[in-house]
Amino acid sequence: MDIRLATSTDANAIHLIMMDAYSEYRVVPGSSSALGETVDDIRDAIESGNEKALVGSVEGSTVACVRYSLKDGGVYFYRLAVRRGWQGMGFAKLLLFHLESLAKAEAQPKIWCKVRYSVPRNIYLYQSLGYVKSGEELVHKDKGVTLEVWTMSKSLSIGRSSHGVDVGP
Repeated sequence: MDIRLATSTDANAIHLIMMDAYSEYRVVPGSSSALGETVDDIRDAIESGNEKALVGSVEGSTVACVRYSLKDGGVYFYRLAVRRGWQGMGFAKLLLFHLESLAKAEAQPKIWCKVRYSVPRNIYLYQSLGYVKSGEELVHKDKGVTLEVWTMSKSLSIGRSSHGVDVGP
């Protein structure tokens, strides 16, 4: 998979990937707020600099994405998504490895996300990559739905020489 930093011109592709990947949540009480986002929302966020995104392509088709921002002393990522026909092939892990490398290059000490406790496959994915539960909260959605949401985080080691000078990722 080829991974690159997205531009605002990728907003439509990012939106399509998200709608496909998150479509399973349409019928779940407290469905994901990702399903309410528009192409313009994504384009505006990237153009404003409030967020960045990575996109992953296979043979010219964009099949995966992750959005992120610098927040609370680290890299906060969200909307990790892989088209349904491409799931289970390791593309989410590849995106996260790439994002972790970017975070280290920017000397960010941690990377983190929020995940629904009710979706154990996502928790297992993050745990398999060294993420640990670092918090939890209850999120109140429409129609009286309450979701348990975990914060999953990972400390990133930034290389240091014997003199305490950064030597890179």
